[in-house]
Amino acid sequence: MLPASLEETRLAAVCSTAYIAGIGRGPCDPAAQTTQNRKASDRRVEIRSAPGQGSQFLLKLPLTLAIIDGLVVGVGAERYIVPLFAVHEMFRPTVDTLWTVQQRSEMALVRGALLPVHRLYQKFGVIPTSEDPLQSVLVVAEVEGQRYCLLVDELIGKQEVVIKSLGETFRNVAGVAGGAILGDGRVGLILDLDRLFKEKNLDSTR
Repeated sequence: MLPASLEETRLAAVCSTAYIAGIGRGPCDPAAQTTQNRKASDRRVEIRSAPGQGSQFLLKLPLTLAIIDGLVVGVGAERYIVPLFAVHEMFRPTVDTLWTVQQRSEMALVRGALLPVHRLYQKFGVIPTSEDPLQSVLVVAEVEGQRYCLLVDELIGKQEVVIKSLGETFRNVAGVAGGAILGDGRVGLILDLDRLFKEKNLDSTR
């Protein structure tokens, strides 16, 4: 494998200038550099190379300023939007579905596999309609080849939403990619499942 620093060097920006109305604007322009630096953490390119085998490119882009199909779910009085492309299935769990590992981690038995369960109300400090998982709904989602279960109160429905940025104040809130106006005029938070599940995994190892 080639060092990550070497791969990053290959992708370094090349300075070029295009003149628009007599004003030079390009990657080397100070205003452009400020914008690039502010948004650099929102995107990432990963390259995995092996001699004689080839290279694999993984490009991750932010969800902001995009239109996606979302699964609207309810947790207490709040509404959240799960990107539909990541959703595998939804169902109401039974007693035989839920398991506890070492009296700490909750797991759900889904099609012969044990999947981690994440209670959304615990993540965002929301009062749920019920803490009984048998009265809730499990949403099975996949991120980078790994499947997880989100425990929510109810399914509201499917909706195409325009993702809006929440601004600098909320940009570092783990698990939230942005917000959207729902059909009833309420604001729903769009979940960033990658960050949501990774932060949960870090908390469980501490």
